[in-house]
Amino acid sequence: MTVPGQPTLPARGRRVLFAQRILRQLRPTRPAHYLAIGAGLVLGFILLLVLLAASPPGWYRPLNPMDRGVRDYASHAQASCVALHDELQNPRLKNITWRITQDEVNALLAVTLENIQQGHRRQTAAAMSNPFIRFENNTVILAVQNNQLPLHPVVSLAMSVQMMPHAGKVPSTARIQIQSLHIGLLPAPKSIVVRKISGRLQGIHDALQRMVALYVGATYARSNTPKLMGWLRSVLTGRPFPLNIQYRRLMIKRIIIRGRHPGPRGNMEPPELTIELSAGSF
Repeated sequence: MTVPGQPTLPARGRRVLFAQRILRQLRPTRPAHYLAIGAGLVLGFILLLVLLAASPPGWYRPLNPMDRGVRDYASHAQASCVALHDELQNPRLKNITWRITQDEVNALLAVTLENIQQGHRRQTAAAMSNPFIRFENNTVILAVQNNQLPLHPVVSLAMSVQMMPHAGKVPSTARIQIQSLHIGLLPAPKSIVVRKISGRLQGIHDALQRMVALYVGATYARSNTPKLMGWLRSVLTGRPFPLNIQYRRLMIKRIIIRGRHPGPRGNMEPPELTIELSAGSF
């Protein structure tokens, strides 16, 4: 109600005064109030971090190895790898171009992991599961579910691939750098990956040599695994490294990584990895 002889406040002024009275009543007046507010803010921040860490990236879609379409993609990828192996052994071929799509890589990863798990059942769950690779322009992102961390978050590692200029018969060089590390959607220091890998180089060397021997041969594996490990050390330090391969004296001319891109007919092509090789005299 209005008081005679006093000016009447407009409606907006009355609302402002009412809000000010409410804020004065909510203002903390004791130290315990400040402690409660601080604890609430800290708890909210922790919950936000947990939510970010537990949330997988939107593009993370690991494939089901039991799906018929996934197995067809895996068979096509395996046939492509066999064809590449045959071309590498053909001395008449001086230039080789090999392509594989993101779907084929992920299908082969899913089916291969499933076959390994079926053949080697363990009482404890694997430390890593559900791998997924994403191709972007000049970037490879490897994501995997880490079963050793609470809530089993998705850990993703992004690496950029850059070809360095070269001339003549000098071997091409490349630089692969670790761009970012995420636990779920939460950024993490890249140094964690470098320390983890650096501490397991001997185990990586042995596993890499067995894998190369399986697909290319024991002689090549013994002579070239040190070179591959040198590439890995260069990746960890961000240094360029030569791309010459002593297997039939081949040289990797280009590594092209593309996300979804327009094809020659205007349709959108799937993400893919392209490797161009040529015979060299280095």
